[in-house]
Amino acid sequence: MQYSRQIEINLPRDQTAALFDDPDNLSKWMQGLVSFDHLDGEPGAKGARSRIMCVQGNREIEIIETIEDRVMPERLIAIYTTKGMWNRCEQYLEETPQGTTLWRQENEFRCSGMMMKLMTMLMPFMFKRETEKQMRAFKEFAEAQP
Repeated sequence: MQYSRQIEINLPRDQTAALFDDPDNLSKWMQGLVSFDHLDGEPGAKGARSRIMCVQGNREIEIIETIEDRVMPERLIAIYTTKGMWNRCEQYLEETPQGTTLWRQENEFRCSGMMMKLMTMLMPFMFKRETEKQMRAFKEFAEAQP
């Protein structure tokens, strides 16, 4: 399953990128985040790996993030893996003529378990809605900064 989403953030790109790129800010906008721990490689650099612990409903989920490409403030591409799920997420921060930031996200999901395969086929809107929710949460956080 593949899809794209975008949102405009009423801040200049450099300011948006600085807020987005700071792992200390994750807990301020990422709902369900329990922890974000660097595992290996240079933090934030290509090849770096981190463990993200999240709560969804009544269960805790461990996600491993591997940075595939990072040229900030332009883009961050990462692979996220968890049991039965692989997600490649390309994130682009583009300057608009008005001096705001267009945050565009390209997602590709691959599933190995039958249940997750069915969910992506029958209910892709759930994945898209969660992406939009996280993007709105970041926008609200970023725009509220002094």
